[in-house]
Amino acid sequence: MTYSYPTSANLVSSNGFVNFFGWLNSVTNWWFSYMVVLAFYVIVLIAYSKANDDDYASGLGVAGFVTFVVSLLFWLGDMVNNITFGVVIAMAIIGAVVLFVSKKD
Repeated sequence: MTYSYPTSANLVSSNGFVNFFGWLNSVTNWWFSYMVVLAFYVIVLIAYSKANDDDYASGLGVAGFVTFVVSLLFWLGDMVNNITFGVVIAMAIIGAVVLFVSKKD
């Protein structure tokens, strides 16, 4: 299977950066955007949990919300597909449920 060159994307226009990410997603079969969303989730989860004395329940809730916002913007920009966006929504709901169910001393 042949892939298109980066020069095939219109990088000169005002939205050249978005076009580059669109080309990158098409070449990697959408895996680039999957890994960016997963990286946002893991980084926010670890950073928030370590900043609040290993409170992973709150970290799950905050990471789910932040990842939802980032993936919503990616979904509106056609960077992630509907299935990925649905998985992110499910992760945000699970994080919120864990946050509400967990007991805080």
